[in-house]
Amino acid sequence: MDRVSELLKNERDGLNKLKNLISDSYDCPLCNNRGWTAEIMNNAVICVECSCVPVRRNIKRVENSGLANVIDKYTLENYKVSSDWQEHIKRTAYEFLEIRKGWFFIAGQSGAGKTHICTGIFNELIQKGYDAKYMLWLDDSYKLKKNDEDADRLREFLKNVQVLYIDDLFKTEKNDIPSQADVKLAMEILNFRYINNKVTLISSEKNISEIFDIDVAIAGRITEMSKGFLINIKNGKEKNYRLKM
Repeated sequence: MDRVSELLKNERDGLNKLKNLISDSYDCPLCNNRGWTAEIMNNAVICVECSCVPVRRNIKRVENSGLANVIDKYTLENYKVSSDWQEHIKRTAYEFLEIRKGWFFIAGQSGAGKTHICTGIFNELIQKGYDAKYMLWLDDSYKLKKNDEDADRLREFLKNVQVLYIDDLFKTEKNDIPSQADVKLAMEILNFRYINNKVTLISSEKNISEIFDIDVAIAGRITEMSKGFLINIKNGKEKNYRLKM
């Protein structure tokens, strides 16, 4: 081995001995948690991104999504199908993932499996490299209607994130009619995502006809953007998905 080759080898090996430059929960034996490996190419030592980096990015996306605690539980794979209406929902979810464009809207009673199917889609999109955020309407709408900088920043984030999942759109504490402030907030977020054609998942206990009664413009945008992926589950005791889990 000539002197240059020996120096390159020593430099490479020295770099590859470094450990734990990334402080997260994932452990990679290939790079010893550096995020890269040093290699010799064209008489030079270069750092090449490790295969663990995309995995780490997805873990971070899950942590940032707001659904980290349930995302492994509510997968499309373990969405149980025992009737035709559930088969239709699951098939439609997979069809949406094939194109990954537009919106997915599902409405129905509490316990109908809306959160499960939307979380399953949400998880699949994260695994495909999308940045995604979960918004629980009843809780987050209250924060977003405040007139402060935190609310402003969150609104802008929800408008711009690659994938947004709004859970229980227009749900209120006492099942009242949504306020004008609720309608204004929904319009601000959804209209921006409508104009910019951003992937959006929406679940609601209110079917699309009821949303038309609340606000024609919002319902019209949901109908247009969810074409082919708009599901209204008819109410009934047999539609309580939680009883079938």
